[in-house]
Amino acid sequence: MQEADQANATFPEHIYELASEHRVGEPVKRYRPAMFWWLIVICLCIVACAWSLSTDIQMYTRDNTNAQQLAQLDAKCQTCSQAVKNLDSQMSASNLSYDSNQIWNDTAAVVAGLLLLAFLLYFRQHFCLYRCSDGLLLSFGWLSFFRKKGSPVALHWDEIAEVYWKGNLIRALRFTESELAWFLTRFRKTQDISECVESEVTPRLFAQALEQYKRTGSVYFDALSISYDGLTVTSPSISWGNSERIVPWQDLEDIRFADSMLSVKLQGEWKGWIGSPRAQKRLTRTIPNPTVYVTLAKYLLENARIEEKRTSE
Repeated sequence: MQEADQANATFPEHIYELASEHRVGEPVKRYRPAMFWWLIVICLCIVACAWSLSTDIQMYTRDNTNAQQLAQLDAKCQTCSQAVKNLDSQMSASNLSYDSNQIWNDTAAVVAGLLLLAFLLYFRQHFCLYRCSDGLLLSFGWLSFFRKKGSPVALHWDEIAEVYWKGNLIRALRFTESELAWFLTRFRKTQDISECVESEVTPRLFAQALEQYKRTGSVYFDALSISYDGLTVTSPSISWGNSERIVPWQDLEDIRFADSMLSVKLQGEWKGWIGSPRAQKRLTRTIPNPTVYVTLAKYLLENARIEEKRTSE
């Protein structure tokens, strides 16, 4: 129902024109930048500075009243020397000057906070990601001057070469033959984009990986690889659950990818990587197309079993 409501949503006219221009189909859903906690922190800072400003104003009022009373007492005092009167006057002026500076500083902080808050709200309104029927679209609005020179506005499903995950969500998408990437974690609630990428991109990347395997006998996924020997990890600080860098096909029973972690089933038991948490986290973030890795491994494992069964018959 929610997906249908999004599909029937009306977007600005220039978004439809931009989607048509870049051939990514019809806009389906919009995603705004993930800056909720930034807004909360800025609002709290503004409140704190405003409270400090009110305290400074009260302090200035009190010190000003005290200065006037002290000046009246010095004027009536017949026994006070001029040096004492000058010292009292200097102390009063120093207190008032300090209070005045604090007021100006806190006022500047409040104004700066309000301006920053206004800018972030404007940024959130005009810098959006759109999921379209045939790809993704970025809208910069009036913020085009923030856009990096040469950075694309649209990304067709066929242009995605590498997919990186964080937990159960896609973290980044990298373009074919390019170092540029889109980081989806900058936007809110992009769960459905992960589903679209899985259905639109994974089959194509799997077909490419399978073709490369048949042609060369090995496929590399950064520090991981699939070859005739089995599943290999080349990172010096990580090994498979069998304490080895390689899992032979004859030992592999199954493989899965969940919560950004690849696990293999050996002797009826699921095992993950062995290594320091920091090394595991680093490897997890740098593995491209882990779902393709699992799909290819499952395919080769299943076909090996079929061939083994045929041979035994």
